[in-house]
Amino acid sequence: MTSRITDPTFTGGAAVRPDGTLLFAKPPGRSAAEWDMLARAMLGQALRVPLPELPEPYRICEP
Repeated sequence: MTSRITDPTFTGGAAVRPDGTLLFAKPPGRSAAEWDMLARAMLGQALRVPLPELPEPYRICEP
């Protein structure tokens, strides 16, 4: 899904739905390479798979 959030600091998001599936929100205007890196990092976080740290200025946070 493409998000309507236009804040330049928002690089994407993921949420676990009640049925256990994941919903990824991609902000508009992100390059394919950037989104690939972030989506993989969010998926790894959701599955609790150890992954290398993201490069600056990216970070994964949980509410």
